[in-house]
Amino acid sequence: MATPSLAEFEQSFYHLKRQGTTNNPKTVTVLVIAWEPRNQSTPLTNGIALDQLIFGRTNSVAHYFQEVSQGRFNIVPFAPRPVVGPFKSVQPAEFYSRLPPFAPPTNPTDPNYYLDRTGEFSGGPTRANTLCYLDSDGFVDGYMHSWKEAIQLASAQGGVNFTLLDHDGDGEFSPDDGVVLIVKPWTAEGGYHREVWQSQIPKKTLTVNNVRIKQITEVYANPQPNYSDGIMAVIIEELLHALVRYIDQYPDGKVRLDNDPRRPGQYSISDAGWLPVHVDPFHKLKWGWLNPQLVTTSGSYQLREAAMTGDALILFGHKGTKEFFILENRFRGASFDRFRNPICGDGLALWDCIQDENLTIDWGRRALHLKRADPRLDINGLVQDDLALFDGTDPSRSYELYDDSYPQNLRFDDHQESSICIAKVSAAGPSMTVTIKMGKRRPEPNVSAAAWLSLLLAPEPTKGSTAAWLSLL
Repeated sequence: MATPSLAEFEQSFYHLKRQGTTNNPKTVTVLVIAWEPRNQSTPLTNGIALDQLIFGRTNSVAHYFQEVSQGRFNIVPFAPRPVVGPFKSVQPAEFYSRLPPFAPPTNPTDPNYYLDRTGEFSGGPTRANTLCYLDSDGFVDGYMHSWKEAIQLASAQGGVNFTLLDHDGDGEFSPDDGVVLIVKPWTAEGGYHREVWQSQIPKKTLTVNNVRIKQITEVYANPQPNYSDGIMAVIIEELLHALVRYIDQYPDGKVRLDNDPRRPGQYSISDAGWLPVHVDPFHKLKWGWLNPQLVTTSGSYQLREAAMTGDALILFGHKGTKEFFILENRFRGASFDRFRNPICGDGLALWDCIQDENLTIDWGRRALHLKRADPRLDINGLVQDDLALFDGTDPSRSYELYDDSYPQNLRFDDHQESSICIAKVSAAGPSMTVTIKMGKRRPEPNVSAAAWLSLLLAPEPTKGSTAAWLSLL
């Protein structure tokens, strides 16, 4: 097999593509629209604090993108207003949540009566024949109605001209231009990335200023006493979904269970439990946000903290680009990785990355796995987050790693040998060293040079001396 190039590992896969370079950073607009139900008894939007949370110079969503991308991908606000609004809704809150008096009517002659025979608007085929409230604008989903309304209010009252936001001039406000982020004040926080329409019945594309808008990001955020780091994490993750096609990795109870030791946990933001930590290196590799080194020869390698430098090692075997490992130094320091639970510590993170066209559905849970230093579950059947990273100061996390090592090994996901060996992991810190042995199925014998020399100079091996040779292996 010919040795693959670094460019081949960086090639687009799973619909991920390069998002900016050092010499040509990518910049997109995040249009923040604050929208509030007019009669809702919840905290009101804090526009100044929301601006700081998203676009502040430090400890903000914009700062996160700058750090994680190594300065190659930046978000900027709509000029001249970072937060457009807040706008009061046209209808009362009950209208959008479809509560009385806007509950689904039971009388087929009622103009708001709609029977969702296929379940298209009600959650799928299992919800077929669901009664719905159809409003005069053609919406069954009241929340979707609120998204269209917020965008139209931003254009009519907020001074937003979507023609100016269509940077590539293709008539659509697409992820290459930016995203609409609608923020609603609410005590129960969360975020979503959704389609938006002019109407659902009949289905019409939303067009404003002759520009098509097909997707939005919606966030529910509690502004009191202030916007939290948790809601910052929610906004970051939803923008990653919308702008660069980041995929969900948290356990879904089907493909990946809570006690799956291969789950990313706090080492990729989707599975970090509302902590604004870094994403895994596979996504970064495809976006062009790493500074990776392709390991083609055995030797000692240095890994600086990945969060601040983008350093990573790509280790590959006979499968080439179809399955390979990425090794990175997840030292927290002052980076966004500092939001990890202290129990997670610092050290080297090892990732198993599979590129398979048959795994494109839900590939984040099927094709990307964290190989923890100790993947064994604790006595309660839970993943041990404190034993995930390799650290030379802990014998249980600094053993020589190869195809048949234990408790972790370097076999591929289908149990084939990789013939790679990882050894001599240094102490965790902002700079670490590690020895990589390519083409090794097992560790080198721990034998002194004097012992080898004494046998090399011995007479022709006899049965006894052969046993002496074998004793060194």
